[in-house]
Amino acid sequence: MLQLQEKKDSTEQKYHLSKILFTGSPWEKGDEPFQRFDFLKRLRNELIHKKSETTETVKNLSTQETSVSLSKNTRNLIKGLKERQLIDETVESGSWLDAIQNEKFAKWCCDTAIIMSDAFIDMLPSSKYQEIFKEMLEFQKNG
Repeated sequence: MLQLQEKKDSTEQKYHLSKILFTGSPWEKGDEPFQRFDFLKRLRNELIHKKSETTETVKNLSTQETSVSLSKNTRNLIKGLKERQLIDETVESGSWLDAIQNEKFAKWCCDTAIIMSDAFIDMLPSSKYQEIFKEMLEFQKNG
């Protein structure tokens, strides 16, 4: 684990290795809570390592209608946010960064972190270390 930290490997790799060490298998990418965690990580990466937003604007000269197409990555993020009912259904061509500035999204992010932490702690062998982790997480939830 120290080597992963020194190499600055991703949080996802550290979670997988930890689960392998304690249970013999990695997190199932298609199962909860990993799907929530993965989506939160993708949102975080998009915010922190934001690339230029590519859009295509097309104006139909006969109808005078204008349409805006977002990049595939942005469309996928918006789709995931809508599926989880974290943003308004009407968000199409607006900024998803503006759309996530709401209480429901903030709560989902916090809940996702707690759910993943709980799942991690629950998979640890029953020991004093598991109890220490539980106490630390409980303090964070209530503090």
